[in-house]
Amino acid sequence: MKKLFIITLMVIFGATAFMSCDKTQETLNESGFRDVRIPENFGITDFQKSNNAIVIIPEEERIVEKKFYLKLPDKEIFGTQIIELDEIGNMINFKISDNVFIETGLDTNFLFDYIEKNPNSDLTKGIGSCLKACGDESIEHPGWCKAGCWAELALEVAAVVIAAAAL
Repeated sequence: MKKLFIITLMVIFGATAFMSCDKTQETLNESGFRDVRIPENFGITDFQKSNNAIVIIPEEERIVEKKFYLKLPDKEIFGTQIIELDEIGNMINFKISDNVFIETGLDTNFLFDYIEKNPNSDLTKGIGSCLKACGDESIEHPGWCKAGCWAELALEVAAVVIAAAAL
């Protein structure tokens, strides 16, 4: 009888632990997104400086969802970004999955925080060659290409802000 009671308790405990882990995973998988505030000149392509030809982005390429991986010294984070572009490839809306904010302590103002702490830094300087390459005629999906450039830049900034906050 005592053995049956112990086995029953173990089964109940095991099922509860399994269900609670399963629920946590389900919550993470179904998590939403947070809008990231975009500074005024961030996400804007300067065609005069970079000598880019204007490429009109097809409507179906203006909202791009990209998965990403962020390796930090103490953890690894998988997340998703949603980048919305206008007709010429300027980033007009930017969202990141909730789990990234929860796991890193990052907030939705991280682009502003970076600019405030690095006033002489030109965030769009490094992205010019990437955006220019997206304007090449051989690029089949210029919108997806440009969204990838903006996504990479935002991740680089996020990594710097997270590292600085950890100091």
